Amino acid sequence: MKSVQPMSRGIPLNEWANEVEQIFDRFLGRPLANSPVYGKEGFVPSLDIAETEKEYVVHVDLPGVKSQDVKLEIHEDRLTISGKRESVEKAEGKNYHRVERTSGEFFRTVVLPSVVDQERIEADFQDGVLEVRLPKSTKSQPRKIEIKSTPAT
Repeated sequence: MKSVQPMSRGIPLNEWANEVEQIFDRFLGRPLANSPVYGKEGFVPSLDIAETEKEYVVHVDLPGVKSQDVKLEIHEDRLTISGKRESVEKAEGKNYHRVERTSGEFFRTVVLPSVVDQERIEADFQDGVLEVRLPKSTKSQPRKIEIKSTPAT
């Protein structure tokens, strides 16, 4: 029996889905897993950045990554998260039909809108999610400036 593969204008559906994903990655500013920087099997973790009045909070999804394999660095207004995720070990006696979980080294840099207090940065890794709390520097906090009025002479 001949296998049937879904087609879309002559392009297999899985290739079309990859192209759509790359378009979204470019639009959202995410690095591409197939880019030369990450290689064909690159792992690109997803992240969220939130801001409160006093801090920035970054959550990074790192399923299958050990905390000792993650490195955090900050330089001025840039937070860099890097590390590696080990590949799936193919065990004898197992016949893999599909392996989609990517592995390899990863590297994400986040540009923060203002300077943070580097001495008070905290990071916690729990259940495959890295949380980084970056308190805003008091120098970057808005402050009210009193306007003095000098009587006209």
